[in-house]
Amino acid sequence: MKIIWLFLFQFISFCVLANEYVNLKYLSKENIDYEFKYDINCIKVIKNNKTIKIFPGTDFILTDDTVVKVDCAPFVENGNIFISKFTYDVVNEIFSGKYKITKEIKNQVKTKETEDKSVEWKKEVIIKEPQKIEIKEKLKNNQQKIIVIDPGHGGNDPGAIGRYLRVKEKEVVLKIAKMIKEQLQRKSKNFKVILTRDDDKFISLKERSLMANKLNANLFVSLHCNSSYNKSAKGTRTYIYSRVASSKDAEEAAKFENRNTGIFEFLLNDLKKNAYEYLSVEAAGYIQHSLAKILRFKWHPTERAPFYVLANTNMPSVLVEVAFISNQDEEKKLNSDYFCQQIADGITEGILEYFDKIQ
Repeated sequence: MKIIWLFLFQFISFCVLANEYVNLKYLSKENIDYEFKYDINCIKVIKNNKTIKIFPGTDFILTDDTVVKVDCAPFVENGNIFISKFTYDVVNEIFSGKYKITKEIKNQVKTKETEDKSVEWKKEVIIKEPQKIEIKEKLKNNQQKIIVIDPGHGGNDPGAIGRYLRVKEKEVVLKIAKMIKEQLQRKSKNFKVILTRDDDKFISLKERSLMANKLNANLFVSLHCNSSYNKSAKGTRTYIYSRVASSKDAEEAAKFENRNTGIFEFLLNDLKKNAYEYLSVEAAGYIQHSLAKILRFKWHPTERAPFYVLANTNMPSVLVEVAFISNQDEEKKLNSDYFCQQIADGITEGILEYFDKIQ
């Protein structure tokens, strides 16, 4: 009996999935090609030299300079890419020229409400006029790009401390930040690079965000060293802001970095951060790809977590955990100038590629 119920449950789940989602490969029937850029977590859908970008895990698509909100985020399973039927229809309408920027699209989505012991399914989600993004124009028109590099911790806050050599996170990330600044300014006169701290002093997370906002920065990159109870954990990670963490490890990383802050201000920033989400995804992807290549680390996809310092920045923003200071081998490497320079090289190249690609 249990086996029969399990089969029925799987069959019903499959039917629901089939009704709600469409395999992206079926776009080929409309003479539409697509490619998945795993390194930057971006699906490029192409027809007649027009490109639409879809980002797994996010509920928007990008066409030209317009972000179109959709009902459900796409996902990847067993090598197949699934998008919602609504997203599928929007993509076809955009390519056919039938999609109108001004129209409102209503989609009935079932949600649960309980009243007097009865269950009624009713919720209406309205996809409003797509938001015009002015960020790209800002980057084109401003000859000088302002980049804020944020070495975490400092002063009486050492950050994570290595178990074996007692290497301090605050010292490592400050060294790397200075290397990045020197390289960026040497490679392009169009970059103005500001460090949130250039010596061993404590600056609150709120002050770091406010500094970047006042400068009207084009990109914010916060530097940290990772730490884990698992001594074998290693490698580099990049994060962008999300109120909900994408994994248990991402949640733990955010808890550690946010340990001296409250949570109420997060709720005020979600809508504001959505406008910069796709650029944050791209910046994180280029930085992670470049770091993995130079350090010869295993590539990991960009993760999402509720980092306070990212939540409060009004620009594309990325947090980089450069390596695990809790890992004996990586702590030893972090104690060397050579390895720190390699990290700086990787982040610098990622930033350069990001600004090159988005213009």
